[in-house]
Amino acid sequence: MQASWTLGAPVTFTPHDFRRLFATELVDTGLPLQIVSTLLGHLNLETTRDTGGLP
Repeated sequence: MQASWTLGAPVTFTPHDFRRLFATELVDTGLPLQIVSTLLGHLNLETTRDTGGLP
């Protein structure tokens, strides 16, 4: 993403992109997936895992 800003290319984020980035950052910092799932409002842990990029 930073390269896009450096090159002057437009960067578009949807609310879903922000949500996924938020979840990925939380998992990357070591927050348990169960807590991330709760924060996202998922009723099923598999829903959180299926969002892509999450372990």
